[in-house]
Formats: sequence, structure tokens, C-alpha cells
Amino acid sequence: MKDRHSEKADNTDSRIILFDSGRAPWWYKIPTMAIGLFLWWLGVSLAATSYFGIHTGIRADKGGSPLLALIIIFGIGLAFLFVSFGQKRIYFNPLDRGLYSQVRGFVGWCRSTSLPFTDGCEFHIYHTTDVFGVGTWKLALKQDDGSSRRVTQISTIGAGSEKRLRPFCDLLEENTGLPVIYHQRGSEYRR
Repeated sequence: MKDRHSEKADNTDSRIILFDSGRAPWWYKIPTMAIGLFLWWLGVSLAATSYFGIHTGIRADKGGSPLLALIIIFGIGLAFLFVSFGQKRIYFNPLDRGLYSQVRGFVGWCRSTSLPFTDGCEFHIYHTTDVFGVGTWKLALKQDDGSSRRVTQISTIGAGSEKRLRPFCDLLEENTGLPVIYHQRGSEYRR
């Protein structure tokens, strides 16, 4: 009789990890967490002053909507907290021929699956870079009938994203057996 831990280990052994962003380094995580927590403290202070009359040193009588300010402050603070804990992992399961994408936030893992694919499909990876140097890979699955479905999107910072993209493409093509077409700034090449 197997216990649930050994059964779980047997199920995860069939997964092949294609991409793992890893956790953020501490030199990045600590400032973003501090900014996020400061913004949440600012929101709580604003709410205490505006709605409960508790004076915390922040003046809230400048006009405008305190509710709108609270929503914006809490939203920006939540974004900073999520970025400090965020992690992306893409893996392939050969048992069900499924490509899975996992996103980790500060509450745990959330798993989403891609569409099932057949032998006539192909993967397209679109790589773009914005003005601030943040690169984005968009992984799409092109079906036999010509329809396309986005599987996942990965944001990367810095010039080293190209070094991480090529091993991902190699692993994706090797394990799924489907061609991978890479698009960058209008050019296209097949692997």
C-alpha cells in the first residue's frame, strides 16, 4: 500500500521541466517587498484617517476620492508584493502529452493547462523588447486548421533572455516532437 506522498512523487516523476524562472534574488526581493508593504501601510493609514478619524500623521483632507486612492495604493502595493514572490515554470508531461504552465505567487502555485496538440501542430515563440529593456516571450500553439492559441507569456529583464530562450526551444522541440518557429523583430527562423 502506497501513502499519498509516494504516489505524488510517482506522478511528478513523469514531468519534464522545460523552463523555470526561479525565484527572485534577495537583492531584488527585499526592496520590492519593502515598497509593497510601505504602500499597504500607507493605504491603511489613509483609510484610518479618512474613514475612522484616527490621525496617523497623514493628511487626507486634500480633496479627491479616498476610496479611489485606497484602491490604487493597494493595487500597486499588491503588484510589488506579487513581483517579489513571482515564479514561472513550464513543463511537459509525456503521459498525457500536455504542456503545463505554473505561476507561483505569494499564496502558492496556480496551474493552468494548454490545449491538447496533435502531430501536425507547431509552436511559435514571439520575442519582443520594450523601451525599458523588458523582453517578453509569447508562446503560441498553431493548430492544424490554422487557428492559434497563446499558451503562456514570460517577461524577462536584461539582455540575457536570449541565452535562456534557446535551451527552452531545444527542450520544447525535443520532448514534444513538434517544430518550433522563433519570431524576433519581424524575422522568423525554424529550428
